[in-house]
Amino acid sequence: MPGGVMLGAGQGRYPATDCQLPPGSVLARYTDGLIEQSGQDIGTGMSRLAPALAAGPAKSLDQLCDSVLASLAPTPVTTSPCCSPAPPPRQPADPHEG
Repeated sequence: MPGGVMLGAGQGRYPATDCQLPPGSVLARYTDGLIEQSGQDIGTGMSRLAPALAAGPAKSLDQLCDSVLASLAPTPVTTSPCCSPAPPPRQPADPHEG
């Protein structure tokens, strides 16, 4: 998926994008406080996010969030990191498939 301006960081327009996600996928929404640390490039924090999300099976989305926060949140916490994992929205059945 092409990158762009972060949501809320400008007045840009965001093109609609459709993609198919495999069953069991998780859509991770997070704030920059989760991946950004003083003296560290934001790309470094972003490169740590995917392995933190895939670290192991979680019994619930809350448990996944706790695990991600524990592994990525800066210590000491100087911002308000937020992680909100969610299952992707269910797609309606295509009446033309069959």
